[in-house]
Amino acid sequence: MTRFFIFFVTMLFLASCAQITALEGGAKDETPPQIDSLHSSPMAATNYHPKKIKLTFNEWIKLNNVLKNVLVSPPLVNRPKVTLKKRTVIFEFDKDEVLKENTTYSINFGSAIVDLTEGNAAKGLTYVFSTGDVIDSLSVQGTVVDAFTGKPLDNINVMLYDNLEDSVVYKEKPYYLAISDKSGQFRINNVRAGQFKAFALKDDDFDYKFSQVDEPIGFLPDLVTVGDSTPTLKFRVTSELIPLKLKGKKTILNGVKLLEFNRTPRELSFQPVEVEAFRFQEKGDSVKIWYMGADTTSELVILSEKAIIDTISLRPKARIGNLTLEKMQGIGEKNQRISTLPQKSIGVAFSLPILSWNDSMIVLTQDSLAAKLAVSVRIDSVNPQLLRFGFPWVETSTYQLTIFPQGVKGINGKQLQDTLTQKITVTPKEQLGNILFTLIPPDSTLQYVVKLLQNKKELTHTILPQGTTKVEWKLLPPGEYSLELVEDNNANGYWDPGNYLQAQQPERIFVKTLEKLRANWDLEVSWNPTTSNQPESSNQNPESSNQPK
Repeated sequence: MTRFFIFFVTMLFLASCAQITALEGGAKDETPPQIDSLHSSPMAATNYHPKKIKLTFNEWIKLNNVLKNVLVSPPLVNRPKVTLKKRTVIFEFDKDEVLKENTTYSINFGSAIVDLTEGNAAKGLTYVFSTGDVIDSLSVQGTVVDAFTGKPLDNINVMLYDNLEDSVVYKEKPYYLAISDKSGQFRINNVRAGQFKAFALKDDDFDYKFSQVDEPIGFLPDLVTVGDSTPTLKFRVTSELIPLKLKGKKTILNGVKLLEFNRTPRELSFQPVEVEAFRFQEKGDSVKIWYMGADTTSELVILSEKAIIDTISLRPKARIGNLTLEKMQGIGEKNQRISTLPQKSIGVAFSLPILSWNDSMIVLTQDSLAAKLAVSVRIDSVNPQLLRFGFPWVETSTYQLTIFPQGVKGINGKQLQDTLTQKITVTPKEQLGNILFTLIPPDSTLQYVVKLLQNKKELTHTILPQGTTKVEWKLLPPGEYSLELVEDNNANGYWDPGNYLQAQQPERIFVKTLEKLRANWDLEVSWNPTTSNQPESSNQNPESSNQPK
């Protein structure tokens, strides 16, 4: 028994001695693993057709996310096997892999190899060999950005093809490959001289091909000539505009549905069949619809840009609530105080889309006078639950808007039951400013769309047809504003992404931060956009100035 106990303790001691643990005390090790070239496969070898590549390091290491970090250029047909044996990383080609002749291969390990104790990565480690007589030594570099925002994109495949056919990106893996970093930059080393087609692709299915219609892609209009003075490349990446489809529909109530599309619709319209009343509201890629009087034959034809997208049934469902039972009431307090701008209408929100209103039950008065004023009334063009009231407001006056019971009727026929009151004051004009904008167009033959933004939110937009260069935004609250300009190449009033088969580049977007607008001043802005998506400040721009009115 004593001998067994001594043997057991001895084995525990030896086992603990065999464990690899971090050393305690002293300075922290920040040195990445280094290759032991004497015990590794030859570096920069030519006329080399290896089945395995072995890289031995000067310390104990471990592998980190090999599938994500190890990048082979040109890409291999079959997935290689990367394993670790003691201090040696073994890169093994698939048995069916056939290496290209007279080609320089580079295996970039990224952050796949780290030391065991501190996790220091052997970043930048690339193993290069050639199946021919020479190691190609040219390089291609550049940046990848989002075509709409201009922000750098990481983890984007940058691909070069020596096959110059237009369809190559659909059918073949690239000849050379790199992946953009967090700053959007990329570099492809060991490239041979010649001409290549170049693409930047967010490869969602990891097949190194443009195989999905919604994969963001960027391409260059011309071939890339790689030589002693290869230009820096810039890719503007975006998803192409895919055909609009109805992705799903959800019945909230009988009379209320939520429609979901695969993208934001353009020029959406509806043709209700066998329906008494209909309203809708768009929000991004979804649309909420309200309808009344539907029966078993009722349906809805959905159109976008005058083309029929889908037709859905509006047939009532059992065991679900009904829009007819919903109350019509105001949203918010019954008695409100609001301030408006001299040229703006005011809005009153309701719990249901508005079917109609009774002018006799809507009264607008000025100051303490009892006389009823002629106020204009309309349903908001975007929100069918918002009723807008317009009047040539006088800034020194106070107004009261009163909506009496039965003054507004909801889509389900229910009448407003409460009295709603709003006290209205008008902001004096001397507390407001004007922006007077003049565009010096980059291309005078094109149409432009200019948007006025505050805190990155669009306030309004104006289409500037060819030859139109001036816009005035008047009576604005003081503050920070910016402009966004779309180079509307096809004059459709929208920003359009690129399309590879149509050789259509994404439309350029220009951004300008304006000098702060002051009260009772005109901010004159003359803008000649130069660099797309890069914010230009007018604080140092002599073409922008504040002038007293």
